[in-house]
Amino acid sequence: MTKGLVKCFLVATLAIAQAIAVHVVWAGEHRQHGAHEHGVAHLNVAVEGNNLVIELFSPAANIVGFEHHPKTQAQKKQVKEAREKLGAAEMLFKLPTQAQGRLVSSNVDTNIDSDSADASYHHEEAGIHDEDEQNALDHHNDEQEHSRHSDFKAQYQFFCDTPEKLAYLDVMLFQIFPGIQYIEVQILTDTGQSAKELTAKDYRITF
Repeated sequence: MTKGLVKCFLVATLAIAQAIAVHVVWAGEHRQHGAHEHGVAHLNVAVEGNNLVIELFSPAANIVGFEHHPKTQAQKKQVKEAREKLGAAEMLFKLPTQAQGRLVSSNVDTNIDSDSADASYHHEEAGIHDEDEQNALDHHNDEQEHSRHSDFKAQYQFFCDTPEKLAYLDVMLFQIFPGIQYIEVQILTDTGQSAKELTAKDYRITF
């Protein structure tokens, strides 16, 4: 494959990856990123020209310690602070100084604070007057909330003035979010594709 074709392939792949990320279905249906597994996060890293694009997918349990709809002010504060931490990309990812990289965009999203489909069901259900029936329904809703899957998704783009100096990327997520034990990484560069599993002791991606 010629260099021109490789470049076209990378540009097209990046565009497709970004389009897929925008239309990701929440509630644990990230088949292209692996199963929803507590302790495990997924990272897509692509380098094309001067651009470094990173996509992060993680169960909410790794980030805030729970996956149900935040019920208390403390939990709401946890979600808000998690968004802020995930948005601070320059703290999460360390590039070589020589690469002269700067953050161009950062976007964080989550479905943890969206209303569950069953959350208010018992308030709207007509014809429930028996206390036992109401208790059974409340128990069902508690189970639904307990089994709920919530996730965080983040997208970042860095621009490097000297991309030839982008020899590595240090992923600092483990230090900031101790609930993350492993990160499964898919890497795409102009030399091909590769995969790597990161841990708190092995957190560097080399290009």
